[in-house]
Amino acid sequence: MIRHALSRLALCSIVAVTHIVLLDCFAEDNSTKLPPAANKNVDFVRDVRPIFQRACLRCHGPDKQKSEFRLDVRQAALTGGESYAPNIVPGKSADSPLVKMVAGIGDITMPPEGDRLSVEEIGLL
Repeated sequence: MIRHALSRLALCSIVAVTHIVLLDCFAEDNSTKLPPAANKNVDFVRDVRPIFQRACLRCHGPDKQKSEFRLDVRQAALTGGESYAPNIVPGKSADSPLVKMVAGIGDITMPPEGDRLSVEEIGLL
């Protein structure tokens, strides 16, 4: 009887794991939910730095580095923090966790407090 119960439990576990794997395989491509990329040459100082200063640097700047992630130092920004490294994939915004986070796609939304980035700002990133 115990062996039968364990076999049923094992079978249920296998079915549940298979279901999760299949759901993940057929999950919607979230990159299609991203705003369109800016259709102009983006200048970091003119276009991106002001966004980081307004929305990001209070938690990911010189005074504080949540999740060990900094956006005020280029190499640190490109390397990434303790999670999702690298957070920025140059030239591939749809593959960049940072862009997905500010777009509200996935399990983390940034910034967690205050004004969210506009569609245009996300497109610039």
